[in-house]
Amino acid sequence: MFDSLLYIFIFLNCSIFSYENEEKFREINVPAEYIEACETGEGECLPIIIQRKTTNEKIKLVMPMGGTFTSIYLYDAPYNLDEKANPLLEGTYYFQDKERPVFNLTEIKDGRYVVHMLACGLGGFFSIELKTETKK
Repeated sequence: MFDSLLYIFIFLNCSIFSYENEEKFREINVPAEYIEACETGEGECLPIIIQRKTTNEKIKLVMPMGGTFTSIYLYDAPYNLDEKANPLLEGTYYFQDKERPVFNLTEIKDGRYVVHMLACGLGGFFSIELKTETKK
């Protein structure tokens, strides 16, 4: 009896601790229509400029699911499709997991980058630019 009460206390305590210490991210949501415009060339596909307050600001770039599975890659810009480049970030997401593709951009330096999204229903390339505000 005592052992099970102790276990429940530890479990509840850890759950509360992790919930209270959950990190807060600013989410930048990329709409499917934007990625479609970049893929087809029909519509605007301007770079997404992400202005952050500090270099430590926690930012996630969130994309829509593009099909049964979606793979995403982040490269330095300019990116040449003919050259083999190692992505700075990459991930694969599955529809059944109900988790949207996401990049944590917190550790990425200011600059221009190319996102490559591969999926059966949606994909292509688009550009992002990270900038940190400078105090005047």
